[in-house]
Amino acid sequence: MNEERNELSHSARLAEWSERYEALRDEYNALNAIFQLSPECKMSTAMHSMFESYTEAVALIVGDAHGWLEWYAWENDNGAACMEAKSSNWSEMKRICSTDDLLSLIANVEDRRK
Repeated sequence: MNEERNELSHSARLAEWSERYEALRDEYNALNAIFQLSPECKMSTAMHSMFESYTEAVALIVGDAHGWLEWYAWENDNGAACMEAKSSNWSEMKRICSTDDLLSLIANVEDRRK
């Protein structure tokens, strides 16, 4: 029972983290359209370093020891790219399109999707 509660809280935490990434990206893009920010400017650095710290904290909480949150946000376009990944406990690669998919990958549990 506690494990179910923990998984639910991890699921909610990852969903919130993903929503905050979307908000950061949207605001950065809006600022960039106006000011043509370089990725190394102080504002960009401050925004992204805060999110990196937040990502590290969430990773510790949900047990991500392999950088899957960073991969999901940056390379997998916050799930929009639906890239494939494989947990060591899975027999084949799976598309990771949602934070629930991400949680299954991190938790290294048998995939429950049909």
